[in-house]
Amino acid sequence: PDIYYIVIDRYANEDTLKKTYQFDNSSFYTALRNRGFFIAENSAANYPFTMPSLASTLNLDYLDKYTVNLSKDSDDKTPLLKF
Repeated sequence: PDIYYIVIDRYANEDTLKKTYQFDNSSFYTALRNRGFFIAENSAANYPFTMPSLASTLNLDYLDKYTVNLSKDSDDKTPLLKF
């Protein structure tokens, strides 16, 4: 079977959309479920933007060991380019 891995980067989960933005996104989630997609309820991202998120996922590992020399506020993406 085909496998689709959809990462909706920086997209709020269903509860956040309802509580914070008064937006009911249930039709989107229902449409995905009806097509056989699994929705990870109450999920949260480990990383704040796409590059580290995909690097971590596709390498099946956290990126901590690659960013150990960077400060928490660093926006240096150079270590991620080594993959």
